[in-house]
Amino acid sequence: MKLQLFDAIGVLHSPDLDQLSFALQEKAVMAFPTLSALAEVKELEAAKTRLSALIDLIVARCQAGLSDHDPRQRNFGFVGEKAIEIDLGSFTIDETLKIPSSTNKILLYETLKLRRYINKYHPELSDFLEEKINNKLTKGT
Repeated sequence: MKLQLFDAIGVLHSPDLDQLSFALQEKAVMAFPTLSALAEVKELEAAKTRLSALIDLIVARCQAGLSDHDPRQRNFGFVGEKAIEIDLGSFTIDETLKIPSSTNKILLYETLKLRRYINKYHPELSDFLEEKINNKLTKGT
């Protein structure tokens, strides 16, 4: 059985899977809309669980020595309570990320938009998010 894929303009492609690197993942719901939906119905503990999962995911990726050159908010999602990164195409190996100070720098950078978003739209979660990030930073991740 061969895999057949149609692109956006209807052209058929039959890639040889033995010659390709690929990853399969479950369908996720986007992170920011999920956090908003939970906050709007006052499911703050569920939102906090997911915020923690996002922070833990970024730290775990760095500790594995993987860099994401496209860490945009649209690339994060949830499968249940588990945070995942949706677009793996911009991942590269970077062993320096295993150094705690490098992980900390990436954590601050990659959570900047998340912190701004939470502060603007869901300030009731701001203290929790800042505390979670600060705990990771002070523990040397």
